Amino acid sequence: MRLSSLLVNIARFIFPFMLMFGLYVILYGDVSPGGGFQGGAILASAYITAYIARGERIFEMGSLVLLEKLLYVLIVALALVSVFTKGEAFTSFIPPLEPLNVRRLFLIAMNMLIGFKVALGLTSLFSAFVEQESVDD
Repeated sequence: MRLSSLLVNIARFIFPFMLMFGLYVILYGDVSPGGGFQGGAILASAYITAYIARGERIFEMGSLVLLEKLLYVLIVALALVSVFTKGEAFTSFIPPLEPLNVRRLFLIAMNMLIGFKVALGLTSLFSAFVEQESVDD
């Protein structure tokens, strides 16, 4: 498939801005609109943009799936910590008397784990479609 040079150059130009915006949405998702899922979707869109610009896959499919599974285990492990400390899953285990910046750490950590898991999941899905299409051709 031959892409126009205008599309390729625009994709190369906006790629770093998409990465920065995705990370911003993930990191500030606890105090502003956004969060892990939205930021992860933006990061996956950045990957698709990079694929358009390069015309080749950047990541190996097996390592994407393995890393996504690892992030899933970390999310569940972080949720289980609050089960043991407060008796509820997905609740902050940081004591409420701590300063606000310290209490935000739980949400930031969850947003980061969820954001990267979503990014890897959507990227794996896109890579699977690309791989299947290359097999069919």
